[in-house]
Amino acid sequence: CVYSDVAQPDQTEILLANAKAFIRPRGHIMMAIKASSIDSVKPPGQIYEQEVRKLEDSAIGVIQRLDLDPFDRAHQMILGEWTD
Repeated sequence: CVYSDVAQPDQTEILLANAKAFIRPRGHIMMAIKASSIDSVKPPGQIYEQEVRKLEDSAIGVIQRLDLDPFDRAHQMILGEWTD
């Protein structure tokens, strides 16, 4: 499993680079997305969709998405599986 909680605009790309280096097919990823760290102007839901598309385009199948409100506003946890 690769876990990512880095609050960087290129967080998904960082996660994907690490997934390619460290997990095997059917391995898992967990990513905590802080929407405002990626784009402070777009609505959080739009950011989540954008980042999920990046994962899915890169052989990560999204298993579950969980909004972390009210504990962490504008955050979402994503669980995925490397399918490549």
